[in-house]
Amino acid sequence: EKKYQDAIKLINDALVVLPSNTALSDAKKEYESYTPVYLTTMDYFDYKGEMCIDDFDTMQDNFGTSYAHSLFILDYYNECYVTYLLNGNYSILNLTVAVPYDNRAAEYFGDFKIYADDQLVFSSEKMTSGSAIQPVLLDVTGVQQLKLVWGDSGYLNDAAMATIWDA
Repeated sequence: EKKYQDAIKLINDALVVLPSNTALSDAKKEYESYTPVYLTTMDYFDYKGEMCIDDFDTMQDNFGTSYAHSLFILDYYNECYVTYLLNGNYSILNLTVAVPYDNRAAEYFGDFKIYADDQLVFSSEKMTSGSAIQPVLLDVTGVQQLKLVWGDSGYLNDAAMATIWDA
């Protein structure tokens, strides 16, 4: 029934009783491969700037949509980035680029780009206080390195204007 989280919980309970059961361990690994992995929970490979993970008082975009995870990096007047090693282990990147609720009346702007193995695969519009959300769905099958880049518009907190949500 595709209730993978429930199956993983049940298998974890069973592994407490049968810690060396290979069949259970294999099943857990398989079911985990069907569940989302948030970038905010992954280890980065390289980054430049100050990483801001879930760094808002209100986890909402400028239209009031709520999210569980947020990510942006700022470097005070410089372009900044974070790189993750995917090692070909993932198939889909799903995220939303949007202005945070807390910045909905800001006068500055920001932008966001995604590189898969050094190839530009997504570039946001210039994000301002009135920008619409930009959903992103990318095939990352076989991608070794995923690089997320926030641009520099010359303002202190410009990167936050292109926050990525639930990546």
